[in-house]
Amino acid sequence: MSWGYLEVPPFTSFVGWVATHLFGDGIFAVRIFSLIAGTLVLYLALKIIQLLGGQKWAIIIGAIAMMISPAYLRSTGFFMPVVFNILFWTSSCFFIVKLIRTQNRNYWYYLGIIGGIGLLNKYSILFYFSGLLLGFLISKERLHFKSKEPYLAILIGLLIAAPNLWWQFSHNFPIVHHMQELNETQLVNMNPGIFVVGQIVMLWLAFLIWIPGIYAFFGFKSLLPYKIFSVAYLVLITILLIGRGKDYYSLGAYPVLIAGGAIFWEKILKERATGKFVLIGTMILLSVPIIPYGIPILPIEQARTYMGKAAEIGFNSPLRWEDGEYYELPQDYADMHGWEEMVHKVAKLYHSFSEEEKASLLIEGGGYHHAGPINYYREKYDLPESYSFSANFILWIDENAKFDHMIIIDDWPNLDTSVFSNVVLIDSIENPYARDPGYIIYRSEPKVDLPALWNRLVKERRAWLE
Repeated sequence: MSWGYLEVPPFTSFVGWVATHLFGDGIFAVRIFSLIAGTLVLYLALKIIQLLGGQKWAIIIGAIAMMISPAYLRSTGFFMPVVFNILFWTSSCFFIVKLIRTQNRNYWYYLGIIGGIGLLNKYSILFYFSGLLLGFLISKERLHFKSKEPYLAILIGLLIAAPNLWWQFSHNFPIVHHMQELNETQLVNMNPGIFVVGQIVMLWLAFLIWIPGIYAFFGFKSLLPYKIFSVAYLVLITILLIGRGKDYYSLGAYPVLIAGGAIFWEKILKERATGKFVLIGTMILLSVPIIPYGIPILPIEQARTYMGKAAEIGFNSPLRWEDGEYYELPQDYADMHGWEEMVHKVAKLYHSFSEEEKASLLIEGGGYHHAGPINYYREKYDLPESYSFSANFILWIDENAKFDHMIIIDDWPNLDTSVFSNVVLIDSIENPYARDPGYIIYRSEPKVDLPALWNRLVKERRAWLE
């Protein structure tokens, strides 16, 4: 546990800590809080519809739009910062609606609390809050800034986020290093066309709701006081386009637009019951084929075949990975495979050594996706802690490790080294659905003082943190 990590603030890790201490480390523990967060997002979106004046049909339309969206289905089923980000953004919109509707300035304090906790989850909430701020400034709601509450709210948010901000400062702002690395390895593969297409595909037929929602906040007199949300969305999209952000970075902005769009259709189809059923039926029927992309309801082989046929007719957007290439499965699905197989094979090699040899052996993961699974399964397979120079593992690596041979797991079967005389490729992941090949390499017979070299490498890799 820490107040900060190289890629993300600490909120998700804290939730994971709570979940595993309450429910163990199985699938239920991994998914329960994401499910709760996703359920709260749906609840808040429907409450926003009610607060904005929506009636029964608006609530039904909004609920269906949320529940058929592949992005919300998927994010609710995964333990990642994304679903909590959506929750904090939607919560902010809920309290802004309450603020504007009641003019009770105490709601600013709730916004401050949500903003502070949101910063402890993902810094991208600042992008959305920038848009919300502009929305306030260009509307009559700017009068709020003549009172003390908005500034106290900002102070509250900063105080809540202060431990993480101090952690960033004391570690030489790792977020800057991470964003540079992210830009060079992943964001470089984004372009405006892919980003815009992603906005449609992520929520699929819900675009029939959220696009009219943008208009509704500008065009409907009853919703005009809430045009802040459409302004915030446009600002957010502009920022992400300029910064080459990933398409899912904008997910938190859509629930409130869906709320506006649901009211739009309720008003437009007020006396047209048939039109309402056609709209709802179209969304449901045309969303059924896309559900396997949102949640893994198909056996993996069937999913690969199904998605392959869809790709043949041009629907391959969900199969694009962060490296810009297209594969047989969505990246998130491929990430689910091969972990324990890799650890099992590492353990087989490790336990082939004598106890004396084990005591002088080090296991290194070429990436956090190698070291992480080994540490997760280490008790089951009686393995030592695995180290890595990747991501947060650089913070935890033992710079004084003593060893004279090692097992390395990496994405490439790199056998070239000037440090060891003996290098052998032992095995790799055989699961055809796994994202990474997980090459297992054994190195022995060092040519240099290995502990001294290791100590120097660790200090060099950590230098930018000091």
